[in-house]
Amino acid sequence: MPAGQEAALALECDDFAVIRAVTLSTDMVLGATDAAVEVQVASGELVRLDVEGLPALHAGMGIVSLRNRTPSPMAVKAIRCIERVAGEINGERTAPPR
Repeated sequence: MPAGQEAALALECDDFAVIRAVTLSTDMVLGATDAAVEVQVASGELVRLDVEGLPALHAGMGIVSLRNRTPSPMAVKAIRCIERVAGEINGERTAPPR
């Protein structure tokens, strides 16, 4: 590394609870959705930072299944629940339950 250059540190993990716990116990800066840290922001454990020039962030999500497989009744209920909650988080109107 060239003299005078600081190392950029980053933590990457598939378990958001771990990342949130690290953030709460260190001076780490966390990029997260409002829903993911709503409780911690409301309690004052975390504070929202206004970062000048930060580009809009987007994350895509999807529900997948194996080809030619009919989901179980419980899977159908879970999918509907996920769709409903995602719609509520995104401020979308959801269709009435089928």
